[in-house]
Amino acid sequence: MAAILSGTTTFSLNVDDLLEQALEPLGGEHTSAEEAKKARRVLNLLLIEMRNKNIPLNKIGTEVVTLLYNTAVYVLNTNIESVLEATICLSPPDPKNISDIKIQSKSVEEFFMIPNKLVQNRPNTYMVERLTDGPVVTIWPVPNNPTDGPYILKMKVARKIEDVTAAYQRVDLPTRYLPLLVAWLSYKLSMTRTSTDPNLRQMLQAEYMQILTDTVEADNEKTDYIVRPGGIGAR
Repeated sequence: MAAILSGTTTFSLNVDDLLEQALEPLGGEHTSAEEAKKARRVLNLLLIEMRNKNIPLNKIGTEVVTLLYNTAVYVLNTNIESVLEATICLSPPDPKNISDIKIQSKSVEEFFMIPNKLVQNRPNTYMVERLTDGPVVTIWPVPNNPTDGPYILKMKVARKIEDVTAAYQRVDLPTRYLPLLVAWLSYKLSMTRTSTDPNLRQMLQAEYMQILTDTVEADNEKTDYIVRPGGIGAR
């Protein structure tokens, strides 16, 4: 008899299943609600660590801000991790006449070196500060008051993945990262259990490091250009 396929491609793991899978090498699931809460905290910290290692978990989106006359500083949504690039345009009555002009990104140090930060004109430069309450964008020159309408700042942004707050939720990341997340989380949880055999902890570390290497290589192979010592290769 021929095997019957499922007809679905939506496999994922909710937080409870993910923790159960990660805890299996360590002897099984937590025995109290407090331990389960700590495990979810470890999971949230691990997701932040993965983003800090440039694993592309963030979701790419857009953010649009109408600039105000003589106002250079704008607080962005707290779900934004970083601004990847930005353009500026006028907002005339006829949308067909809108022309986007790319503006330059400067670091905090480079922006600080601008001699006159109060000059007014059409902005051509922006700086992003990633603060506790969310990213803050400062633009320069300070917007003047164009007769055709206000300036519109359009940004391509990387948005944060959603926090884990309950066991029934699904982790907000592509399914291709689930094997890495399970292996890495298993290692992290082994560090919270003082009874874990050091040899087992070392084995779990080696396993997640191997999966991490394979995952990064797989992501690199999906790019159009690959930078290697000695040159740039293209597919």
